Amino acid sequence: MSVVVNQVIKAYAEIDRPIFDGFTTTVFKGEILAILGPSGSGKTTLLNLIAGIISPDRGSISINGISTSQLQKQKKIAYAFQEDGLLPWKTAEQNIEWPLTIGSKTPTLGNPQEIIELMGLRGAEKQLPNELSGGMRQRVNLGRALITYPEVLLLDEPFGALDAFTRLRLNFDVSRILRESSLTTILVTHDIEEAVLLGDRVMVFSAPPVRITKEIIIKTRLEDRNQFWLESDNFRDIVKQLREKFLIQDHEG
Repeated sequence: MSVVVNQVIKAYAEIDRPIFDGFTTTVFKGEILAILGPSGSGKTTLLNLIAGIISPDRGSISINGISTSQLQKQKKIAYAFQEDGLLPWKTAEQNIEWPLTIGSKTPTLGNPQEIIELMGLRGAEKQLPNELSGGMRQRVNLGRALITYPEVLLLDEPFGALDAFTRLRLNFDVSRILRESSLTTILVTHDIEEAVLLGDRVMVFSAPPVRITKEIIIKTRLEDRNQFWLESDNFRDIVKQLREKFLIQDHEG
């Protein structure tokens, strides 16, 4: 499903200028859009608008012409946060199943065993959150987001609290999952390398009112983005371009 953000205006009373002031963009069906930008640049606000958690002051957001609030009721939009928010009294498997039980006495969608396999959680599904490592907890967090078979996946720095090794390993696993699922995905991150590794397109936000200051299309196929590619001149050049853009923005700011 394509996500269309059209002339959106969003302001908060406690901030002296709007976060978005006529902001427009499109995320295409099956695309993985990675968004970078300084803290406070509206990245999470955009995800919350798309998820229907907050509403724009003006403008519209639709997915294939359908309002985001309607799709949220149909469980077609999934959201994974940096804080995993796992229920401590439920096992990994029960946490994954939990969205299916909302508004229903029995699960009506999804296959928990399939998600457990997909997320590499076989053998850990009966463990409680406090028995899981940070990386395993995030696998449960992502599995819970995927259990309703959404058409749009929103990722708000879900790997931000992980150590570098665990984060990289999970990046590769998530890259595989997104490739296999063909989900329309929007990833917010502060990590330039992560954005380049996972995104089909990388977008850089300015400070509010938000402008798109740079966009790069990553032409290397997801299946070819391996450890060897991370050491390639192509990967390093893309990362360099994005770093330079951040340095320019900091200087201008």
